[in-house]
Amino acid sequence: MDNEEIKADKTIICAKCFAPFIWTKGEQEYFEKIGLKHEPKLCPKCREERKKLKAKEIICIACGKKSHIRGEIPHLNAYCEDCFEKIKKEAQEKGEKIEEIKE
Repeated sequence: MDNEEIKADKTIICAKCFAPFIWTKGEQEYFEKIGLKHEPKLCPKCREERKKLKAKEIICIACGKKSHIRGEIPHLNAYCEDCFEKIKKEAQEKGEKIEEIKE
């Protein structure tokens, strides 16, 4: 996909639920910017469901709330997204770096 191909929003049929969805010009530009070469095959709803299936349930070690996280973790001692963002912000203010485990 090069800039010449990105002309307008594009309608795509979801490969899972067969619902049409719009792949906007902005989304196409973002895909190109991050190096993705193929258009999405799943609609946003099916992509979100797939992400949830890959997520692992945890109980936040800071607040005790149940949450889901994605990625490889050696054990399920983890923070929920809200607590992690708070800890990350506090570390940044102190000039420290927090390592995220990504999928």
